[in-house]
Amino acid sequence: MNKPQPRELVIDIEYEIAAPVDDVFAFICNPENDKHWQSSFDSIKMHNPDTPLGVGTTYTIHFRFLSRKLHFDSLITGYDINKRYTYETTSGSLPFKGVFEFTPTAKGTLVKWHFAAIPGKFFGIIPKSLIKKSMEKRVWEDVEGLKRYFNEKRHIEQLATA
Repeated sequence: MNKPQPRELVIDIEYEIAAPVDDVFAFICNPENDKHWQSSFDSIKMHNPDTPLGVGTTYTIHFRFLSRKLHFDSLITGYDINKRYTYETTSGSLPFKGVFEFTPTAKGTLVKWHFAAIPGKFFGIIPKSLIKKSMEKRVWEDVEGLKRYFNEKRHIEQLATA
């Protein structure tokens, strides 16, 4: 990953999902699925909903975090199926970039996520360290939600084949 800039807020996490890499990649890399697993998600508008997802896909997404509404125009900048997905904002409340990397494992899929944002003055006097701690807490809660989603999906599939 790139060396963080002094003003950047950087989060790097990794976790394992008990599901095949193609399922995990397809789910996480579709911004319309954020509503199913990201607790700060508010709404999304895909700019070209009939076009397949890939490099160049644009969308507008809204979140709520630390009692603030966040609005972003975003762009998918990398889409290497089942391996790597990158995105960044092109305008909005605060600039950020993200990278997801996917690796098949014996138990499912290892996901590595790198996130870098420049909070600037958007959060006022809230210290960057507190913003980061709050974001990390929220991200880990969302990861648990993502794991639940895949566990429930697997359970439903097992019931359907029984």
